[in-house]
Amino acid sequence: MRTAEFPNLIHIGEKAFYYCDRLISAKFPNAKNIGEKAFYYCRGLVNIQFPNAEIIGESAFYYCFDLFKIQFPNAEIIGEGAFEICRGLTHVEFPNATIIGGRAFSESNIITAEFPKVTEIGGWAFSGCSNLVNLQFPNTIKIGSNAFSYCDSLVSVEFPNVENISKEAFHSCANLTNVQFPKVTEIGERAFYNCNWLTNAEFPQVSTIGRRAFSGCDSLITADFPNTEKIGEAAFSGCNSLAEVTFPQLKTMSYEETHVFSNCDSLVTVELQNVTEISKEAFSNCNSLVNIAFPNVERIGEYAFAYCNSLVSAEFSKAEVIRNRAFISCGNLTAIKLPNAKRIEENTFSFDNKLEIMVLGSAAPEAEEALETVYSNVVIQIPQESSGYNAVWAAELKGDSPWRAYDNTSLSYIDRNGYSIRIEPAHSLSE
Repeated sequence: MRTAEFPNLIHIGEKAFYYCDRLISAKFPNAKNIGEKAFYYCRGLVNIQFPNAEIIGESAFYYCFDLFKIQFPNAEIIGEGAFEICRGLTHVEFPNATIIGGRAFSESNIITAEFPKVTEIGGWAFSGCSNLVNLQFPNTIKIGSNAFSYCDSLVSVEFPNVENISKEAFHSCANLTNVQFPKVTEIGERAFYNCNWLTNAEFPQVSTIGRRAFSGCDSLITADFPNTEKIGEAAFSGCNSLAEVTFPQLKTMSYEETHVFSNCDSLVTVELQNVTEISKEAFSNCNSLVNIAFPNVERIGEYAFAYCNSLVSAEFSKAEVIRNRAFISCGNLTAIKLPNAKRIEENTFSFDNKLEIMVLGSAAPEAEEALETVYSNVVIQIPQESSGYNAVWAAELKGDSPWRAYDNTSLSYIDRNGYSIRIEPAHSLSE
């Protein structure tokens, strides 16, 4: 059969023309419903006319390899895999469609996708559409997982009404440079993973960013999220061009949310004024950080700033707990202020640190262990009114510590590496 033409047929049943690979033309002017797999694997199908079709069933035109242009002026529902792997398909028109099922156009070659009434896009709907350049979905509210993943030619996307971007929705869209989602409140994990040319990310309403959401976005320069309260693991890891991050509402990076900004080689400015906890390896290998100040941080995780080779000074006015190796291999770190520190774990610093001045609080008795891997002469400043200052003097008077009186207000000792560590009074907690 080369031609199928049924002018009065209203319903096309399931697998009606299944594997009719010699079928070239199908004309059904009054058909309302196209059943599941109705034209499945009709590889030679070129011309189709369904002006009144309202529902296109699952895999209805799956692998119709030679279809290149389709028009469904009245179709409202496009089923899962309806046009999946239609490799010749370049142009589609669905002015009244409201729902696009999962994998509906996956691995086709469509160039432009204009769906003015679609409210929901299923998972993998356009995944692997490597020629897709332009999108218009003005009324879409929901985007499924992997909906546009691996769309290599996609440059710009705008979804004015979408509120949730699902997992891996734009994963590996290598040429995507500009995105606009004014109403999105949640970004799923790996949503923009490896979008190598994405330069700007502005999401004014986002409250939650999932794991690795922007990881590997090598060209991302700024990240401004004025309402974000939660960031997932490695959300911006490996963003090599990222220079500035601003999260005024973010309060914590929990222990599970590791590597959030790790390997951001160009990161210079960090605005996290309300953060109370910095997670494990959050800023590790951020080689452009020079001066940092976190006025409300109370806990600093393991390896939090490890291998930040340009870091010179750090101030944490409220930090109480500094975990193991938090500043290991910060080769140029010379000054750090921890006036409220109560616990500093061993190996917090390492032999290549060039520490000269530390400001400590009640954690002063722990300084010996914290600094035992530092190969430099260090002055520790402690407020005289602090418990740490009193504890060190009390231990010295009892002969229970290596500290010895240097003068009336200072103590010192020579560590096992031969370097001098001296404690002297600071005038205030903020000094």
